[in-house]
Amino acid sequence: EFGGRDAKWELSMCLLHGDDKHDWNNEEEMTEDGNGENDNNAKNNRGLQKNEALALKYLTEMSGVEIDETMNGASSEGEEAGQSVLPDNWQSPQTNDETNVTTDEAALLQLATCHLAGTGLPKPNPPLALHLLQTAYHITSSVQSAHKLALLYEYPTQSNNLIPIDVVAAFEWFKAAAQSGHIPSMAELALCYELGCGVAQNDEEALDWYTKAAEA
Repeated sequence: EFGGRDAKWELSMCLLHGDDKHDWNNEEEMTEDGNGENDNNAKNNRGLQKNEALALKYLTEMSGVEIDETMNGASSEGEEAGQSVLPDNWQSPQTNDETNVTTDEAALLQLATCHLAGTGLPKPNPPLALHLLQTAYHITSSVQSAHKLALLYEYPTQSNNLIPIDVVAAFEWFKAAAQSGHIPSMAELALCYELGCGVAQNDEEALDWYTKAAEA
């Protein structure tokens, strides 16, 4: 073993991005596509060669759930292929009980980013990325994953146009994150109510959520 969760995470990040000068608490940095200084042959200050596939292997081990990389359609019971995932439409995945690994929110979020971009993979796998984010929300109570799911359904640029726009799904995920105290989601939810995007237009609800976001 590598000496604990933090050491394995740091190794995964170095292998994934080719450097060890980073702050992975920054969501924007987590979703960068790697273009720029960190090319495929980049090395970090520790002399490690960039190896996205190996980083993906370690992140999968850290995630604490069994991941079906062949998933290309339905991810939840009763869900048709291509149907949007919603907060209440979810089937618990098998966990790695044999390895005694705790489900890791950060690993699931990073895995979702990798599968969405095809990092370390032959091609992107948007259905699996969505499923990983949904799993992070339900198992680790990750409001960041709920907010990310909402953004993916609201803004096609978030997924390189791989995930169809679904304003109803976006509203439901913004609502789930907002109700858990996520301030950016509160503002987005207020906008949904103001514009009637994914929900019936309601000025009172819009004002209420704008006020909550401002006072949070």
